Amino acid sequence: MTQHATGRDLLFWDDHDYAACLRLLTRSAERHDTEIRDYCLMPNHLHVLVELRHENLPELMQYFLARHVERFNRRHLRRGHLVQAPYRPNPIQDEPHLFRTHRYIALNPVRAGICEHPLEWPWSAFSGDGSVAPRPGSTVVKLVAEALGRGDLNY
Repeated sequence: MTQHATGRDLLFWDDHDYAACLRLLTRSAERHDTEIRDYCLMPNHLHVLVELRHENLPELMQYFLARHVERFNRRHLRRGHLVQAPYRPNPIQDEPHLFRTHRYIALNPVRAGICEHPLEWPWSAFSGDGSVAPRPGSTVVKLVAEALGRGDLNY
């Protein structure tokens, strides 16, 4: 699932916003009995890979995004829309698609020029501590390393 900010707005202004979003993402997944398998929070968008136990993605996303926007607007004394609607789901079709998705998510901050390696971006499962989503397995790490070694950031 991908969600973008409206126009040129930012979803996150500082580390406090990123950390609050991760706490909310965890709470949302627990509330909706969903597993977060991967994520990357970027300044103006986010990617979240979830494993649904129930057909409740719309409810999960409505809860998560509404709470994020409410908190963000209250904290930054702003009003109005923050996210473009609707979010974009992209159901995983098979194992190769799953690995491409993990690679895409991990390399997003590198491709955006925010960092040179996914381990440098603290707001993703790739560099995270495993508390929100499991760190990537060896296959994903290998795919990311190969892409970086080839300079293959076109996904």
